[in-house]
Amino acid sequence: MSDTKKLLELTRALIATMGESDLSEAEWRMGEYRLTLKRGTAPVPAGAAPVAAAPMEAPASAEALAPDPSAPAPSAPAPDPSGEAPIAVTSPVYGVFYAAAEPGLPPLVTVGQSVAEGDPVCLVEAMKTFSTIPAPVAGTVVEIGPSNGEEIAAGEALVWIKPDPKPDPKPGGAA
Repeated sequence: MSDTKKLLELTRALIATMGESDLSEAEWRMGEYRLTLKRGTAPVPAGAAPVAAAPMEAPASAEALAPDPSAPAPSAPAPDPSGEAPIAVTSPVYGVFYAAAEPGLPPLVTVGQSVAEGDPVCLVEAMKTFSTIPAPVAGTVVEIGPSNGEEIAAGEALVWIKPDPKPDPKPGGAA
């Protein structure tokens, strides 16, 4: 395996580890390369080239590994006439999106399907570890963003759910 591929794998592993922990900063060095990951730093300006690792004089950051900012971002579905905007279910880490629990099985959810809060809606694989992503609210799936097997970024919207309407409190009664 080439040094570049090793560096890219290690970078992905560090990003995944940082996404799963509460670390705010991590630094790694190998020979002439240095990688610094910082949570909550300023985004990379549009047009900046993605960098997996850089020489010591120009440290790379997690933002440099983000998807191309000039690429069109997936748009959230428009609110329906009831005015209730769909809620985006986002990826907690950089990884690979899977719609089904195993190859050959049907997807965990489909557009139009009702889900309960906590129901699994998809899987995200990061460094050979699969995380089940639960529905944050009860509602109806209105859109599924990535394709099965597609690489996704931390924070990327995976599924949109239109929340079930909240029951109105009974007038004149105890709430």
